[in-house]
Amino acid sequence: MSNAVTSIGPAIIDPVLGEVMEAMTFAGVERMDEGEISWDDDALVWARVDLIAPAVGDFWMLTPKDAAIELTDVVWAGEIDPTPDAAKMLMAEIVNAVAGQVLAVFDDKAEVHLGLPETGLGTIRPCEFEEARYAFIMDDGTPLGVLVRAAA
Repeated sequence: MSNAVTSIGPAIIDPVLGEVMEAMTFAGVERMDEGEISWDDDALVWARVDLIAPAVGDFWMLTPKDAAIELTDVVWAGEIDPTPDAAKMLMAEIVNAVAGQVLAVFDDKAEVHLGLPETGLGTIRPCEFEEARYAFIMDDGTPLGVLVRAAA
């Protein structure tokens, strides 16, 4: 199996993220400088999923909590109350869709295997493994972080 950090980079993540976010949230995304995101902010909503095959590692996405709550109202058109729990559910759906498509693009002949999404509020867990961070901004100005970590 391939190390996700060295195998999955901007050439794959950027177009996949753009397509998935446009389809799910009706908003485009553009790359921005990694330093423009507060990666260790207590007011984040994050979701992660284990990448099992064809690349191995963790795939994380994060955004400010208030923005994620507003996004739930847009995506689910008022059908679900925009709460922190709803924001975590939305982030789980997005990370699952993006990570699955990233793996499918990485190796279109391999079977894609992901773990179950995990979500949280606040800072992401620190890690001593290799990682790559990618920062994006949505059309409405919302920052969106993508973090790929190597497997333990």
